[in-house]
Amino acid sequence: MKKNKQVNSKKLNSKVNSKTNTKENSKKNQKSSGKSLKKDSKKDFNSKPKSNLRKWSHKNTPKSDIIIKDKEVIKTPISKITIPSENLIYGRHASLACMKNANRVLNHIYITQSFIDKHHEEFDAIIHEQMINENIIKVVTRNDINHTIGEDSVHNGIMCDVKPLLELDISDLIIKSKLTDNYAIAILDEAMDPHNIGAILRSASAFGIKGVLMPKRNSPTNTATLAKSASGALEVVDVIRIGNMKNTLEQLKENNFWIIGLSAGDHSTSLKDTRLDGKIAFVFGAEGKGLRDLTEKNCDTISHIPINRSMESLNLSNAAAVTFYEWYTRS
Repeated sequence: MKKNKQVNSKKLNSKVNSKTNTKENSKKNQKSSGKSLKKDSKKDFNSKPKSNLRKWSHKNTPKSDIIIKDKEVIKTPISKITIPSENLIYGRHASLACMKNANRVLNHIYITQSFIDKHHEEFDAIIHEQMINENIIKVVTRNDINHTIGEDSVHNGIMCDVKPLLELDISDLIIKSKLTDNYAIAILDEAMDPHNIGAILRSASAFGIKGVLMPKRNSPTNTATLAKSASGALEVVDVIRIGNMKNTLEQLKENNFWIIGLSAGDHSTSLKDTRLDGKIAFVFGAEGKGLRDLTEKNCDTISHIPINRSMESLNLSNAAAVTFYEWYTRS
């Protein structure tokens, strides 16, 4: 009997011990799982959001496909998308400038993986500052952009499809000129080369020239080439299309603008000796032709840039840059 009791007591003890062990193990498991949950929750709350651009990639997909933020593949190759020249902006400086311009409406932004790797911080900052809809951003290959704008174009891996800026009137410019004592603009008399005009806009932005006026006819529109040459200045400097040149000059004179025509004629005054204070309008002639006779007659004064006699004249964009710099240093 004693032996049976001892055996039964051992069985009971083993059962109790097994139950206590299972309870202790379950508690330990609960504690450990609770700790892991806490750690995970801390990671979720404390971790900083990483750049969306770092997540976007097209490396594992066909070259013709386009990838957007949530890795959704659009099966339409970009080569089938046609963008009008006046809606196209490409190159890093020009594209980022148009993204910063609150007056510019963006349809799509096309970027390559290489651009993401190099400029994702700058790109992300602009997206968040300007509250740009990230769904319009598409990651593409370099060949896709080349196919759209040409292999010889330097695009730096970024291209934008935008709406043209709203056209300003000369009256808008005159109103702005009344808000300050020193105000300068440039007028291009039938200049045709978009590279030259883009370079002039770039110099205008660098030296504080507020607007560039061009005829509606006999001058290029705001094409992708012009925007690329302007290197972002198209978003900063007001570009105004004018009708009759004579009427425009008269309207500016009525609003206290001093009209200075740039020409290398014998009757001209050195730019160094020319009055440059107040409201100034610099008038430049076309490449090769120079100022037209009627335009020159309607200027208040004619000035030239003194250069070495071994060289007959300066390129239009170079002449504009020197002129703007002279005004900038004196104003």
